[in-house]
Amino acid sequence: MTEKPNHEELGSKSIFYDPEWNPKGLAPPGFKNVAYNPATFTRKQSSLQRHMLGINADLPEEKKRMNKNGRE
Repeated sequence: MTEKPNHEELGSKSIFYDPEWNPKGLAPPGFKNVAYNPATFTRKQSSLQRHMLGINADLPEEKKRMNKNGRE
């Protein structure tokens, strides 16, 4: 079986996919892009805030809500 190159776009099947930050599912430089197994892979919705480590930045969903409410 031939493996796909690291730079190949896998879209939503990529482990690096994010609908707002990485819609093409491209791997960062130095990382191998692989498709996840949909039977075993689940995205942790609450993990992003934990990984921000105190950085004061709007998360994508918060930014959308703020723009809808007329705030920036």
